[in-house]
Amino acid sequence: GGGRERSSVVGTSRRGRDKDENKDSDEESGDSNKDDSLLKAEASNRLAKFQEMLMPEDRYVDVTQLREQARHGIPKQMRGEVWKYLIGVAPNENKEKHFQKDLKHSRDEDPATFQKIRRDVTKFIAKNPKLKSKVLDLQLGRLVRAHLHSRPSLEYRSGLVHIIGICSAVVDKQFEVYVMFRRILDLNTYYENPDDHDGKRLSVFLALLRRFLPSLANLFLKKGLSPNRWALLWIQDLLASSLPLKCTLRLWDTYLAEKDGWELHLYVCLAILAMCEEDLQELDGEELTWYLQHLPSFDMDLVLLRARNMRKEALLVPGRSRAVKKMKRQKS
Repeated sequence: GGGRERSSVVGTSRRGRDKDENKDSDEESGDSNKDDSLLKAEASNRLAKFQEMLMPEDRYVDVTQLREQARHGIPKQMRGEVWKYLIGVAPNENKEKHFQKDLKHSRDEDPATFQKIRRDVTKFIAKNPKLKSKVLDLQLGRLVRAHLHSRPSLEYRSGLVHIIGICSAVVDKQFEVYVMFRRILDLNTYYENPDDHDGKRLSVFLALLRRFLPSLANLFLKKGLSPNRWALLWIQDLLASSLPLKCTLRLWDTYLAEKDGWELHLYVCLAILAMCEEDLQELDGEELTWYLQHLPSFDMDLVLLRARNMRKEALLVPGRSRAVKKMKRQKS
């Protein structure tokens, strides 16, 4: 009988735990529903706020207020209009004439560059299949070729296709995509003289990597992972080819809204590495490269918070920011 008694007690204990677990599960479900409701309400309020800012009674859009709100993320429905205000994309007959002229000469590009652009457009579509029809309709490859024709000193790089691809996810008209693309390149000034800036930015980034994440820096060195296969790409295309589209859009909301948003980019790259350090430590060789070129989704608000903290530390603590300060002096 003693055995049965113990069994009965154990059985009662299990049933009690099951009830408690069911109760906890119900409570968690209830909390989850509440959280979902709060998130939906918050999203609805943010959407209404942006709609109000873009349709004021006096027809004057307060861009300063718009920037302050946009740095925390823009509702998907409003992103195109808000980005146009943030970077100064507006109807302009003279610019449209230049655009048509550039477009006319876009077919003059050499065959090798044409094939590279075509290959990268195919890659972008494979990464973002929902944008396929839009990419083809807008002729993104042709827009990139038009840009190269208008600036003969620039050499083609794959990041251009990914950057214009992000623009195509935000606005619908070919002219608006083209102007937005060029404005983003202008704002991110190192694209104007890439040969002068790429090496410097990469050197600064690697110095920061060694300072903030020495174990990862050592891992990359030990595995023989060339920074040209991932870090240079992250710098050149602003993570557009490596991050999921949703994460890139959220990140660029902040880059475009803040006065020196682009200056945060190297620290965003560091923050991403810090947040996936455990995963990276478990990978080997080609797995590492593949992971860094196909990043998972992140909470970009947390990434940005961490990036700002890293930047603050790098700039405030003596001895840690010589490379950063040197680059800022050279830029100015």
